Amino acid sequence: MRGGFARVAKDESGATAIEYGLFAVLLGFMLVAGTPFMRNATVGTVDSVSASYSAATAPAP
Repeated sequence: MRGGFARVAKDESGATAIEYGLFAVLLGFMLVAGTPFMRNATVGTVDSVSASYSAATAPAP
């Protein structure tokens, strides 16, 4: 039994897949957690561009 456990403990064939899976989970969590911050920055930028465009294309008095 000990020989089987030692062999399984030394086997690293699935380690890369597990690492990629953990990386994907971490990346997904970061995207979900950062979405509100990205949304606020994007809305602010679009509002600023919209105001500048409106001012630039307003008819002259």
